[in-house]
Amino acid sequence: MKSLLFPNTAALLLLSLRAFAQTPAPPPEVDAALRARITKFYQSQVDGKPRLAEALVAEESKDVFYAMTKPRYLSFSIERIDYAENFTHAKASILVKMYIPIARLAKDPIDLAIPSLWKIENGEWCWYIDPDTLKTTPFGKMNAAPAGADGNGPGAVAPPDAKRGMTVEELWQKVKADKSVVVLQSARPSDDQVAILNEMPGPVKIEVRFPPVPGLEVKADRLEIPANKKAIISFHFKEGSKAPAQPVVGSVAVEPIHSEIPLRIVFR
Repeated sequence: MKSLLFPNTAALLLLSLRAFAQTPAPPPEVDAALRARITKFYQSQVDGKPRLAEALVAEESKDVFYAMTKPRYLSFSIERIDYAENFTHAKASILVKMYIPIARLAKDPIDLAIPSLWKIENGEWCWYIDPDTLKTTPFGKMNAAPAGADGNGPGAVAPPDAKRGMTVEELWQKVKADKSVVVLQSARPSDDQVAILNEMPGPVKIEVRFPPVPGLEVKADRLEIPANKKAIISFHFKEGSKAPAQPVVGSVAVEPIHSEIPLRIVFR
């Protein structure tokens, strides 16, 4: 299967890599260490365990990484790595296979080339976010197609406009939580809620994933969310239960877009 990379995206990716392409070949041990960290980072998302990747994220990017909806990759490969700044910074081009919720593309996985930034932090290679790089994406704006447009029907998603940028993160945020932290009281019964909003043109299915905690009940009012609707995830902590000393980390898996929305329960 050929990779899907719009012409303007290829140009942008090459442009963003240019600053990294002028250095000589890195020492073998440096290159091997980076490839090992990249492999661990993306394999965690292939395995559906994106929280394992948090240890590989640079400190200043952890909050953004935690709040991002995580994609579920089917596979990945490292296409190239370019180094800069005396081999302390690098940009990799990663080819990932995943499902994309765009009309006519949702049924079959496609290959996408995405940039991946890395730098040395405390002696280890760490993934980090550059706002300028986030503008480089294989997708443009997703616009509602007019009724009967080329067989897509009313409300269908039109092919992206490659002239108008849309980050991959914005695409994944089509299904999102209204907050990422649930607050419950540790000394008395308490409740909280999270709304999962579906801004996709069609329905999605969700699965709530939290480890068992004595006295904690987590329940969704629906497991299939129609287009432009929401599901409510309810959290209840029973009277007489002992609250965990540490926050409880879980997630909401979303299909068919293979994403995972991280949530955290804090007891006060």
